Amino acid sequence: MFLVAIFVTSAFAIVLLLIKQFAIPTGKIDAVASEHGIDFNVDYGRTNGLLRLQIFEQDPRSLIWDVSLHYFHEPKLSYGEVPQGFITFNGSTNSAAQVFPANGAPEKLRSGEEYVLKTDWQYDRLGTAQIKSQEHCFRTPSNGSATGKSKGTGKSKGTGVINNKIG
Repeated sequence: MFLVAIFVTSAFAIVLLLIKQFAIPTGKIDAVASEHGIDFNVDYGRTNGLLRLQIFEQDPRSLIWDVSLHYFHEPKLSYGEVPQGFITFNGSTNSAAQVFPANGAPEKLRSGEEYVLKTDWQYDRLGTAQIKSQEHCFRTPSNGSATGKSKGTGKSKGTGVINNKIG
């Protein structure tokens, strides 16, 4: 009987490990109004970091800012600021690179406008690197607080924070 219990417990542990390996990890990014514009608060969950962040005008859809983040793994990213010298998930030091616009700061986000936030997240599955892309909408503050709606699995938390989950 003891051996059966050990076998069942071991089999259950293996099944849980396999489920964890095949499940796509989740993270979330919150767009928050700050004194200098929009900040993105990042919760990585089981991801290894952000690879890319892009912001588009909603209609017509046109690119405003594109930054290659190279495994960015810090808790906050501010609109228009390209992170330098950050620590990645594995302890390495890395720096991001702005892709668009090619030179200078991106245009200021207009008050009360809706924008699309596209993120690429890196995670590992069965020892191989995978990428998960997600898009969400957010609205810039017109009265000092951010509001919005999201596409996909994100949820709005009223005014002040836009809560977006990947996965």
